[in-house]
Amino acid sequence: MTTARPYRTLSTMLFALSAVAALAALVLILAPGWLLTWAPGSTPPPNTAYEHTLLASIGMFALVLSYLLCVAARDPVRNVAIVNAMIFFCVAAAALNLYALTILGLGVFYPAGYPVTRAIVQLILAGVLFRLRPKAAGPLPAP
Repeated sequence: MTTARPYRTLSTMLFALSAVAALAALVLILAPGWLLTWAPGSTPPPNTAYEHTLLASIGMFALVLSYLLCVAARDPVRNVAIVNAMIFFCVAAAALNLYALTILGLGVFYPAGYPVTRAIVQLILAGVLFRLRPKAAGPLPAP
């Protein structure tokens, strides 16, 4: 007999997102100077201790996000709050990208297609996670 895992697709997607977040976190923590050389509109790149510390602290938050996604991938029903938080994060990041493009004039630094494409991908990811998320928590454990 085999046991069916009803949320296998969601678990696989959460593990993949966890791996991407962990890779991004390691780059932010261990190589902020290298990352700053890729920053648009900055020649020569600003390599101060403030930028390095800021990127490393953002990398630590990304590492925490990676850990939470890995935990949620193991049991999505029990950790539905993490899945819901990831959905909110994707929608908020897409809104921030579009806000930065329209109001803050991000098109000066990037071609306008980059933030729009990134927002569309984030909204598609949020929609897929919303569709796959567990609708109700499992039974409560006995006291």
